[in-house]
Amino acid sequence: ANPHDSIGHITACCYSPALGKYIALALVKDGKARRGTRAHISDPLRNRFGPVEIVSNHFFDPDGSRMHG
Repeated sequence: ANPHDSIGHITACCYSPALGKYIALALVKDGKARRGTRAHISDPLRNRFGPVEIVSNHFFDPDGSRMHG
């Protein structure tokens, strides 16, 4: 990946047992406009690369139904 093509960076990442996959928070240039699109991440220090989907930060329970029972 060319660092000059960067659209942002991941600030936090962890495994979500509820979703069964990893999730991350990121600062993405024009993030709202990019919702629903795909991008690629690269971590050359750990030799990890892969596709990601840019979604709203309220993707899991947007209406709060789990919180309110």
